[in-house]
Amino acid sequence: MTSPIHVFTPRKELRSLVESFDVRRGGDAVSVSCGLPCVDTNIVLNFGVPLRELLSSGGLKTHPRFAVYGCGPTLARYEWRPGVDMIIARLKPGAAGAFLENPCSDFVNDVVPLEDDWGFEARLLGERICGVGSPLRRVMMFEDSLLRRLSRRQSAPPSMIEALRLIESNRGMLPIGRFTEALGVTQRHLNRHFGRWVGMSLKLVSRVVRFNSLTERLREGQGVDWGQEVYDFGFSDQSHLIREFRQFTGMTPTTFLAANG
Repeated sequence: MTSPIHVFTPRKELRSLVESFDVRRGGDAVSVSCGLPCVDTNIVLNFGVPLRELLSSGGLKTHPRFAVYGCGPTLARYEWRPGVDMIIARLKPGAAGAFLENPCSDFVNDVVPLEDDWGFEARLLGERICGVGSPLRRVMMFEDSLLRRLSRRQSAPPSMIEALRLIESNRGMLPIGRFTEALGVTQRHLNRHFGRWVGMSLKLVSRVVRFNSLTERLREGQGVDWGQEVYDFGFSDQSHLIREFRQFTGMTPTTFLAANG
């Protein structure tokens, strides 16, 4: 049995920035999960056995206990072992800059010790929470720390927040030129803010959102009409769709579905 996950809704002051707090504890067997390309950055506090990433080279990378998990356009595979005991603050896209000192571009496709960004505050928080048994109390202490940091940080630019909303509502298929028309700012202006608050360019974020929308539909469907998917998701042809799969996952669409369907 894999470790159970308990999901906590953030308190009101954090709901615009934090999707959820996921508490994962226990488990009595080794399992492997697949992390799709993503546009959100997460903060993880791990008090149990270290999480390990299965590398494409065949090796294993042990992650730091308290870490920032950056967004990125590539697939990652994680090994979960018995003794898991962690809290994951799942931040909404564009929200990480409200809590982190360094630009989100510093964390792309990487797992960075939280202490590198928060300094000694990260270790102090981890030590305080580690001595608390109640999952709810742990989450509340994590929330307190995030709120303290939020109080001394700047807010994300409204133009970037609106751009993220447009990307999500259009499943990543809105032409780049439409953003400048709708928001009255240049693409360079948006990319500068996207680098600071999201970590990736406007165009790459759009591609990742489109890819994840496509994979979600493919995994829910009974059969696949590739010609229809090419049309519905705005690819120029089937070769374009295949290239996107290879770039983001290292696999063809059929191989990906066989492994993750």
